[in-house]
Amino acid sequence: MSMSSFTTSPPLTPNALPPATRSPSNLSEIVLSHILARPTPEILVSIFQSVTEGTIYLDESSINLLRRKIAERFPQMSSNYDHDTLRTALGHSYFERLFQVQTSREAEVQRFRTNTRTGSICEKSKTGWETVDVRNGGNLPYRALVSGVVFPVGVEISKRESYLCEEEFKEIFGMTKAEFNDLDKYVQVRLKKEKKLW
Repeated sequence: MSMSSFTTSPPLTPNALPPATRSPSNLSEIVLSHILARPTPEILVSIFQSVTEGTIYLDESSINLLRRKIAERFPQMSSNYDHDTLRTALGHSYFERLFQVQTSREAEVQRFRTNTRTGSICEKSKTGWETVDVRNGGNLPYRALVSGVVFPVGVEISKRESYLCEEEFKEIFGMTKAEFNDLDKYVQVRLKKEKKLW
């Protein structure tokens, strides 16, 4: 292959370059997007204060992005900082809106944690058995296997009754494990549901 077979491209001139995708007027938006990729509450509050004081100018979409990031991190901010400091930095009305949203979300979470019909807590409770590992065999008490608790390590959820000792199994189901296993699957499931083991 000779050197003459290679073609050379024309020299690179400013006119040959593609048009810019971003103009220098959007530099603040570019910088802000990089800062907001992993913002800390301090940076968010500082930028917001600078925007409100007029030291930094941001276009409307950048301000909306900043507000969204502040709203996402407001629970962390309100637990780490004095409310008066945040109110001063964010402005009274914006702080109050964020605080109202946070309060209503916390109330909603609490409402879902509590079953409104029974008044019982829907979160799984701990029995003290959750750190026990039964992958190599062993028996567990009924209270460590019922629905609504954190199960011990290695428990097969659909076979919780098999971890009961023979005496407790007979007391709960009124039959031995062998008799239980001879029943049709749908009967086993019905009994397990009745005993909160399904």
